[in-house]
Amino acid sequence: MALFSNLPIPICATSVRIEQRHWRLLRLGALSLCREYARDSPATWGSAQAGARGLRSFWPLERGFVCLIVSLLTHEELAREAIGFRFPKWHTTCLIHLLGLPSLDVALLPPSASKKELRDLIDRFSAQIESRKILLRSDGGRESGAYAWGGNTLAVGDLVPLAYELLASNRAILLLEPTDRFHNRISVQLLGTVEGNLSIEILGPGYDASDLNRGGVIPQYSIEVRLGTWQEHLTLGLPDIKLRENAVNREERIQQRLKNLGSKILPAMGIPVQGEAERFAEEWLRKRGCNDLWEAWERSFSLGDFQRWYDDAYTVATELTRSRAWRAFVLYGSILSDYRFVYWDVVDGNRKWKRET
Repeated sequence: MALFSNLPIPICATSVRIEQRHWRLLRLGALSLCREYARDSPATWGSAQAGARGLRSFWPLERGFVCLIVSLLTHEELAREAIGFRFPKWHTTCLIHLLGLPSLDVALLPPSASKKELRDLIDRFSAQIESRKILLRSDGGRESGAYAWGGNTLAVGDLVPLAYELLASNRAILLLEPTDRFHNRISVQLLGTVEGNLSIEILGPGYDASDLNRGGVIPQYSIEVRLGTWQEHLTLGLPDIKLRENAVNREERIQQRLKNLGSKILPAMGIPVQGEAERFAEEWLRKRGCNDLWEAWERSFSLGDFQRWYDDAYTVATELTRSRAWRAFVLYGSILSDYRFVYWDVVDGNRKWKRET
């Protein structure tokens, strides 16, 4: 363990095994299927036969829109979707799948679809993932700071009215495999800059990625990785890593999480919040046995974890450099309650936010 004695907190001295990733850098030139709500054509219908149970990867709606399920897309269709920009969460989820990074299955329904079309997609996706619980997100294109919070897993009957309300407000719907955001083991944010910097921020059990990306919760740990370039892949060593524990009062961090739950997340689930948001959220969690926020967290990061996260960020940076100009990106991920690690999407500031006028 002496090897790690120069770090400010202990990390596990596990051996590092670099996972060799092989991917082909594709020539992506075609317009996205969903860009400008493209109409389906006989040619694309012919290429869209894929997936389990004979489901098509996409199908037309009454107004000429299309809806899609990412796991049923062919490689060519996935590549086209990955370069789109109309719905950033959807398109970057396709990018994550294209690059072979861990992610959940997801379906897209563009805005202003009918309730019947929404129910049809829910039924198809529910059959595909074999679950009557579905995680609901939404995508408004270039967002303002006040867009709707999502990421909640709901029974299908509870999901339909909330999803249709989002469609009616001109937001696309994303349906994902169900998860339990109240029992995540770790939430991680990887920030890469074009200058060759990588910052990693981590929150432990009881938090989720929304606390890092828009919830104002100070991460428990921050890691700076000294790279200097994205032009070549590196094998990280201890001198490359600066890890610190952020000196924020534990109770202050918990209160910010409870505020996010009471003021944003629970209302987005259709749960009426009564009285003080923080107190209501705490009572709601404790009644359901969701006590992770208050339990001790045994920190056990390894150099191998940092290497894998760097490998994934390097994969994304390489593809972004090949396909477009960029200044910075953020890759969000979580270790779920069942200990699977998944990425949610890639945030590119040039495409995520509306430009101020």
